[in-house]
Amino acid sequence: MIFLALTVAIALVSIAGFRWYQLDVQRAVQQNLLSITEAKVNHFLAWREERRENGKALVNDPGFRAEFQRWIAAGATDKAEEERLRQRLLAIRDAYAYEDILLFDGELRQVLSTRRDAAPPAAEAMKQAAEVLHSGAIEYSDITYLRSGSREHARINILAPVRPPGTQAGAAIGLVLLRADPTLKLFATLSTWPMPSESGETFLARRDGEVITYLSAVRQPSANGAALQFSMQEKELLSAQTARGAEGFLEGTDYREVRVFGASRSIPDTSWIIVSKIDKAEIEEPIRRIAWLVSVVTLLFIGGAGAATTIWWRNQRSSLLADVYRARWQEQASRQRLENITKYANDIILLLDEHHHIVEANERAVEAYGYALAELRGMHTIELRDATARGRFEDDRNYWTTAGSTYETVQRHRSGKAFAVEVSGRVVALDGQRYHLAIIRDISERKRAEATIRDREEQLDLYAKVFEHSGEGIMICDSKNRIVAINSGFTRLTGYCIDDLQGKNPSVLASGETPRDTYRELWSSIKRDDYWQGEVLNRRKDGTLLPEWLNISVVRNDKGKLSHFIAAFTDISERKAAESEIRHLAHHDVLTGLLNRYSLQSRLEQALSTVRREQQMLAVLLLDLDQFKSINDTLGHAMGDKLLKLVAQRLHDSVRDSDIVSRLGGDEFVIVLTDLGGASASAALRVADKIRRALAQPYFIDTEVLHITPSIGLAVYPSDGGDCETLVKNADVAMYHAKAQGRNNIQFFNPQMNQAAMERSRMSQALRVALDEGQFELHYQAQLDTRSRAVVGFEALIRWRHPVEGLISPQEFIPVAEDTSLILPLGEWVLDEACRQLREWQDAGMNGVTMAINLSAHQLRSPKLVSHVAATLEKHRLQGADIELEITESVAMHNPEASIKQLQALRNLGLRLSIDDFGTGYSSLSYLKLLPIQTLKLDRSFVRDIETDVNNVIICTTTIALAHSLGLKVVGEGVETTAQHNLLKAHGCDLVQGFLFSKPLTAALVPGFVDENLASRMQIVYA
Repeated sequence: MIFLALTVAIALVSIAGFRWYQLDVQRAVQQNLLSITEAKVNHFLAWREERRENGKALVNDPGFRAEFQRWIAAGATDKAEEERLRQRLLAIRDAYAYEDILLFDGELRQVLSTRRDAAPPAAEAMKQAAEVLHSGAIEYSDITYLRSGSREHARINILAPVRPPGTQAGAAIGLVLLRADPTLKLFATLSTWPMPSESGETFLARRDGEVITYLSAVRQPSANGAALQFSMQEKELLSAQTARGAEGFLEGTDYREVRVFGASRSIPDTSWIIVSKIDKAEIEEPIRRIAWLVSVVTLLFIGGAGAATTIWWRNQRSSLLADVYRARWQEQASRQRLENITKYANDIILLLDEHHHIVEANERAVEAYGYALAELRGMHTIELRDATARGRFEDDRNYWTTAGSTYETVQRHRSGKAFAVEVSGRVVALDGQRYHLAIIRDISERKRAEATIRDREEQLDLYAKVFEHSGEGIMICDSKNRIVAINSGFTRLTGYCIDDLQGKNPSVLASGETPRDTYRELWSSIKRDDYWQGEVLNRRKDGTLLPEWLNISVVRNDKGKLSHFIAAFTDISERKAAESEIRHLAHHDVLTGLLNRYSLQSRLEQALSTVRREQQMLAVLLLDLDQFKSINDTLGHAMGDKLLKLVAQRLHDSVRDSDIVSRLGGDEFVIVLTDLGGASASAALRVADKIRRALAQPYFIDTEVLHITPSIGLAVYPSDGGDCETLVKNADVAMYHAKAQGRNNIQFFNPQMNQAAMERSRMSQALRVALDEGQFELHYQAQLDTRSRAVVGFEALIRWRHPVEGLISPQEFIPVAEDTSLILPLGEWVLDEACRQLREWQDAGMNGVTMAINLSAHQLRSPKLVSHVAATLEKHRLQGADIELEITESVAMHNPEASIKQLQALRNLGLRLSIDDFGTGYSSLSYLKLLPIQTLKLDRSFVRDIETDVNNVIICTTTIALAHSLGLKVVGEGVETTAQHNLLKAHGCDLVQGFLFSKPLTAALVPGFVDENLASRMQIVYA
């Protein structure tokens, strides 16, 4: 016994060691197979995602989208554009080893391929292309196997929609299809094995219904992988096991029916499977060698124990036979129980003990749950329930009685897939024991059918609600075009109810104003395409017109026969009104409603064509409002806009309906007298004068009373031009000549005006250059005390030293500067330079003198004047009292309220203020006394003739007396003789300036003049 026990112990230890080694090898194989499979799946997904990204990058390329849209919009006929697109696609095809790249338009017509002999896509590919075009998502196709002559290869399509440039959503304008051949690189990579092996390989398969198709070539040369197909019901086949839901480490057979170990994974979102396998024999070969060695050693010991075992076996034989008979009896009893329940074999049948553990199950149960019979035995039925139904287990079990009960629940397959069942349960007695018998019927199909019916009912209900509550008007007609139904939107938009229209032809809605060609196109499109959309003009029940955007679709039955027409329309009255408004705005000035520049051009060309044909005359009047800018600056743009509207109305009322009135922009208007007949240009002059007088009448706007005058230039066809551009240009030249003649007048164009206009333009350009290059300089004319002849100040006078023409008089360039707005930067320069010079004189010891600087009308109206003057004073360290600013009488009186406000702000800085050229304007004494000024300057025209003209003497003496009564000082300008000086002195004039004392001097000569004046004034004898 001891020897026998030792022999058995040695054998058991050997077997245990061998089994441990076998399990360890299998674990290593399992881990390797799982890792290889996971790596292959990741590589396949990366390859597929790279192709998807290629398609995404191509269709998101703005350049490609723009080229493709242009080409498609031109009908795909531009060969140069087609070749550019082909070259772009060829570069992508060759760079990423695509088999071919195809382009389709928005109707899925193939318009381009990188291969001239490319076969068109199959029907399944075109169906998927239509889905991609509709959904807007990039998709890939299944792998298909192709045979071209002797060449066999696989193909996968990547489909990407092309949207218009600059958009990320919306309808696609076409589609790109990239054909990739996975046999070139992917399958070769999938087939490689990372370690030495005679049988290890990886392959790609696909589930096609109940068939497993191998997509990639297999390793064995005797088999063509692309042609291999197996039934999914092959229980041992690894790929079939995976298709049925098993994944991970598997054991079974391969395509050669050889036993193998393997690992498999399903590729997400596809029916494809990747399987890695190795022959079981290759793995077990080293194990067998070790087993042989172990067996030899073990048999030596076991042989010795054989005799003892024989003796022991004889003794135990009786007991073993008894066990065999007992096992056979139990098997027979089990078979009997199974036979008792197989009569319900069409359903799942379970025999349960009192605690609901499974005792027996039929083949249908094994198939339905995915567990082997041995696994089902002993399993608690709650484990077969889906997690969502386990909470009702106890309630359902309480229904079981001897009479039986029926209930519904949800169970699950081993793979986790849930399915609905109906359970019929009752308590039964078998072999004297109580069992629970469960007959379970899979009702998944019934549930799906019920859900489908519910969905269809809900869908029909939704369609009915959409039809009734749609904002569009919807009408349904039968095959004979008789109205059978309308929705509430139709009634709301047209006023008709179904009783008004039942059985009638839709033509009762027609207004008679829709073109007949529209109806011909409508029926032609319906017959050709079963669809039409377009614009029609119908009539409501109350007789008013109803513009509609109408869509008509044909409905056909299962046999393709026309059954109904569906018409849906929207009221486009607002859109039509908006289009009309847009057309009006495109041709008319927004503010005044007059024709704009664009319409003037077309209307004038039409008028010229007429007068050329009839040999008549035509006149173009270009009108500009005098001093309109000052109204805008002082009263605001809102007041200016109201004035322009009134001017436009007066212009329109002053001419015939056949004449053209337009606004060029700003305060410029053009009037075209379209037909002067055989009359002379004097007829145009009469109309122009009528316009001038009409515009000169007062304008009553809000609380203001405004006055404005026009300057009008007039050009006549054919003498002053034969085309639109020339006539308008010459009228513009004549208008500027009218302004130069004092405004508020009319001037006919003559050729000499062109020369003046060109000179004016040349002067304007030269002024800009002079400002940039510093060609201006200041001269200074002394102002002296009338009695003592002491120098008390200087007036800064601008001079232009042109590099070619020398000194240019201010009378030549100041008017041009004022008209071109260059007066503002020029005035700022004068202020800065005069202040700088005064500071320099003061630093040199010349104190007690002031600087007089002239301000233009533009400067006075500028809102930046006060801040600019303050900054200049601070910059040059001057006091306000050092500077006297001069404005002309006409500038101050143009808008007295605004002038007073601006001048008071300057006065608050401490500056002295003076009215220049007093007596030449139209001053109001009531305003004059309100102006914060300190000085009046008598105009030189009065001083010049003071010796000979008694009226000038009266004006001068009166002005001096008036000024003194208002507390103002008086400066006499233009004093050139001693007699003029003595008269002004005798009547109390405070200050004088003129050539009698000094001409305007350069800055360098001023200190010498001051010194000379100081030295000699004591010797002057006053008359």
